[in-house]
Amino acid sequence: MSSTISRLRSDLNCLTKRLEKLVQELPVQRLDRNGDGVMVVAPEYRWGEKSIEQRNVQISIKRDYEEWIEVFRSVFAKAPDDINRKIRKADQQLRRWIELRSNWSIRPDPASNKKRLHHDAGRFLKMVEIMEAAGPTPPVLIPDTNAIISKPDPTQYRCISNDYAFVFLLLPTVLAELDGLKNSHRNPDFREKVKRVITRIKGWRNQGSLRNGVKIDRTITVKAIAREPRMEDTLSWLDRENRDDRIIATVLDVQTSYPNARVVLITGDINLLNKSDLARIETADRG
Repeated sequence: MSSTISRLRSDLNCLTKRLEKLVQELPVQRLDRNGDGVMVVAPEYRWGEKSIEQRNVQISIKRDYEEWIEVFRSVFAKAPDDINRKIRKADQQLRRWIELRSNWSIRPDPASNKKRLHHDAGRFLKMVEIMEAAGPTPPVLIPDTNAIISKPDPTQYRCISNDYAFVFLLLPTVLAELDGLKNSHRNPDFREKVKRVITRIKGWRNQGSLRNGVKIDRTITVKAIAREPRMEDTLSWLDRENRDDRIIATVLDVQTSYPNARVVLITGDINLLNKSDLARIETADRG
């Protein structure tokens, strides 16, 4: 149970350790830069031949890194241009190690390679530290449609938040689905249940602005997001026509506003749970 940014830090540390083990096992070859009397300006060393096992490890690291960097970029999507330039530079530097390309950082000494690798991975950690400097914030709990229908009272979610104070956040995709269900669901009892949930939400709205937050039970802040996510700015594998994918994209967008908070998606939908794992979103079942 940790914030988005701390999970990204932890995942990067794991990736770096795996990559460190790989590069320390690989042979390093010196390049002949004076062939035929012509001096070639190129790195002095390159990686030697890789075994099949080492190739498999490299592929695994590359795959996990591609997933990680997409989420990392999404968290910093609203950051100033200079920070995003630094992220692009850090990405370029770390990819040289992941791709095992010849580069000026390679040395015949494994300890030196380890130090240089950690220096390049540390470029990302400097961005993480910027986010962490803001300090901790209360957890953000986000119910999907079935969760809020099953448990419309935010106080019922304290066991998930592990904190007396938290933000209970309503997504536009969920609100739209509630409106649809109150009219179109074939079961009249279920329609009435949905209507009661909507009446409760309207009651919160009458207490103040859900955009800014309405306090209930003294410590819970109920908020609502009005806009659907920009799918062009989110993870490449999310589909704008898919309801679950829009929920994932919105939660990722929320994480840019609450990088130091635990952001938890409450759902019992197995497909949404699976996609959340891939997007590195913490989840909890509504119970």
